[in-house]
Amino acid sequence: MQMQTVNGLTIPDLYSISNSKSQPNISNARLGSETKSAFASGDFEYKRFISATWAVREDWISTFTFRE
Repeated sequence: MQMQTVNGLTIPDLYSISNSKSQPNISNARLGSETKSAFASGDFEYKRFISATWAVREDWISTFTFRE
């Protein structure tokens, strides 16, 4: 949802869509999103004395406008 005041604010520094001097612009757009991820994990052990466990994750997120 996207909203925007028209002709400024009635009360200065009160940031509310209902504080618009004229009828505010309101629109609703469908947004889609897509997420792609990569994940890796592993273990390392040395002579049954020292061990380490690790994990790494990376996400790529994209949003876009839905058009019919």
